[in-house]
Amino acid sequence: MEISCEWEVDGRDRRADAYEWLSEVDYARPPIPRPWVFAGSLQLPDGTLAADQTGAVVALVDFPESLLAQSRPFPSRYGELWAEANTPAIPPIGTPVRLVLRPARRRERMVMLDFRGEAYVDGRYVTTADLADLLRLDRQLDPDHVQTLRLHGTLQTDAARLRRELADLGVPREVVRFDCGDAGTVPATRPATQAGSVPVDDGGVGRL
Repeated sequence: MEISCEWEVDGRDRRADAYEWLSEVDYARPPIPRPWVFAGSLQLPDGTLAADQTGAVVALVDFPESLLAQSRPFPSRYGELWAEANTPAIPPIGTPVRLVLRPARRRERMVMLDFRGEAYVDGRYVTTADLADLLRLDRQLDPDHVQTLRLHGTLQTDAARLRRELADLGVPREVVRFDCGDAGTVPATRPATQAGSVPVDDGGVGRL
């Protein structure tokens, strides 16, 4: 599912993705948007849903009674929370807000691996686990989707390492294609600051 927020300011309609109202604790930025997963909540003996009793309808952390949740597990213990309110983006308390739920759609993403072997999605650094989560979700929405990962002066060893780590996290090899582009990749025996190239085929996909 996708969740957006709609409200009115001075007679003008405003709309924002729900992730715009959040800020990642580690990076002080809105999270990279991704689908929310229908968790289904828990049915109580009287036939009602636990989410109706606790209010955990949309959860950012691991509440078993939640109706919609994140695709990755996040602890609910204080001090380990991964996100907080992005207060400047949220309208004042008391503002009527409508939550709109829609079927999720796959988003186009620019994914890049830099000369240090670190991954970026739409210009924002991501961990390998976070990248794997995004790739798995996109693949679920579009079983034929293949994500291009652009290499910018990347060591061959770093590109190969990322492919192995993604596979260990459940991302099939065919989900990702490496594109050397103009910068290419650096042979594994050269320093990461030197330009190099690797043999390519299939329209610039490195043999990794």
